[in-house]
Amino acid sequence: MTGHNTHDSFPVDGWRSANRCGPDGGNCVEVNLAARDAAGEIDVVGIRDSKRTAGPALAFPVAGWRSFRTATIMDNIRH
Repeated sequence: MTGHNTHDSFPVDGWRSANRCGPDGGNCVEVNLAARDAAGEIDVVGIRDSKRTAGPALAFPVAGWRSFRTATIMDNIRH
């Protein structure tokens, strides 16, 4: 992981969820791609429960997030 390992490392206005989650958050996760390094590149990706926005967040290095996203998409295609 990178130096961003706490919930406070992610910009508050950077959390996003899928449109399908609806206005009440539903049973979804939120993703934060707003944490940037000095060069302006995405430095770390945050993931949290949409119902527990003050709760803990997971932090992934960008490469780990891309691997997770690719594996999830491929798994959905196979099913």
